[in-house]
Amino acid sequence: MFRLRVTKQPQQIGSRLVNVVRQSLDETLQEVKEELEELTGDWTNTPTFQKSLELQGGKISFNLTTDSEIFKFVDGGTQAHRIPRSGTTRLSFRPNYVPRTTPSGMKNAGGGVSLGSDIVRQFVDHPGVEGRGIIANHMKEFHDRVVKRTAQHMRNLR
Repeated sequence: MFRLRVTKQPQQIGSRLVNVVRQSLDETLQEVKEELEELTGDWTNTPTFQKSLELQGGKISFNLTTDSEIFKFVDGGTQAHRIPRSGTTRLSFRPNYVPRTTPSGMKNAGGGVSLGSDIVRQFVDHPGVEGRGIIANHMKEFHDRVVKRTAQHMRNLR
């Protein structure tokens, strides 16, 4: 399971400000969830993402989770590994696969493509893949998005 968890301890501040921060976090978390759903929406095994936001004892915790193993592999990459055939069938694949996303890239460019003739094997020594860093890309800008949104909400409190 992939889990993004951040916990902050706000200073002794008024409940209005806590509510503004909570609202900003919730809206930004929802925005990130929707972006991830859009990015993965056309996958064969589409991951589902769940968000939660809690304020307990002065701590704000927010989570964005998925149980998708495929998302974990796409986001974090894989090491080299052997893929054995399953059952009595042999593995069939095309070489020179070009993925639709790139490492450190969130945008997709349509489906990936494989070039060349079919290859049939009893097993495949997969070279592993570099992770796409989807979550890292979102987290780079998450703080700035929350701060900007909080400032907007604070202006509306006046």
